[in-house]
Amino acid sequence: MLKQTDNSYACVAESETRFTLNETKEELLRVLGLKEEQGSQLEFLRRGYKTATWWEEDVDLELSSAWRN
Repeated sequence: MLKQTDNSYACVAESETRFTLNETKEELLRVLGLKEEQGSQLEFLRRGYKTATWWEEDVDLELSSAWRN
């Protein structure tokens, strides 16, 4: 959800699973028209070198993902 200038909220994306922080950022950049050309320096500066937080890494190794819901 994105808060608009009239204080209403607009749905910008939906998913059956919870978005990661990076997926949220990428989707917002796309919706707002701020997504840069793939491979450009500006894209790297917006995205950074690390695209996942520690709790989003190694998801395959988890015994349970119940805490993510």
